Amino acid sequence: MIGGSSSIGQSFLDLNLDEQFNIYFTQFSNKLKTMPKYEYKNFYLNLALESTIDSFIEELKNINFDVIILLIGKTSGLNFLSPRSSISDYFQTYIRNYCFLISEIIKSIKRYNVDKAVLINISSRSVIYGSLDPFYAMSKSAMHTFIKSIGKSESAILSAYNLVPGLLKNSSMYLEMPSTLRVDHDLRADGKLMTVDEFAYYLYQFIVEDKKGIKETDIKVGPQYL
Repeated sequence: MIGGSSSIGQSFLDLNLDEQFNIYFTQFSNKLKTMPKYEYKNFYLNLALESTIDSFIEELKNINFDVIILLIGKTSGLNFLSPRSSISDYFQTYIRNYCFLISEIIKSIKRYNVDKAVLINISSRSVIYGSLDPFYAMSKSAMHTFIKSIGKSESAILSAYNLVPGLLKNSSMYLEMPSTLRVDHDLRADGKLMTVDEFAYYLYQFIVEDKKGIKETDIKVGPQYL
């Protein structure tokens, strides 16, 4: 799991699935807000620090895995008056470095020649509907298309999926929003926004279900609204 310290990642780890899976996760901070009941193997990873990417890639040489969950994504805090260097740094972190890391993960899958792996990217509704943060929407769209393309180019070794949820209640993005914008999302979703915990459980079910009947790479989850 790439991004275990995200709100979705922490909720997923709290499901305590150690009896079913050997779980490895990366975290951006040195300690999760709440540690899971069981001690999973964790690695420090900050996409803005290439040294941590290199260290994690070294660890990949010792790991054989069949499900990869991609959870990293951060709002940009940028606007059209932001300096070019800030925009460049953001895209370098959340597009260039992220694509490079995923490429290395695919190399690891090929190295071990495991049974067909599953790659799950937690995408964003901004990919479909746009966002008030256009730079965030652009980075998420780039990663979304990257995963979709991987599903075609690497179909022999993995099945790739983009899960596209709406705004999740109690997610970091939700909590950082002005209250008026939260209410607006809830009204447009007809009061049916998923919670982080509900989505984490959906993610677990998606991992364990038989995917033979799933033909699409992009899968919408929860209420979809303009």
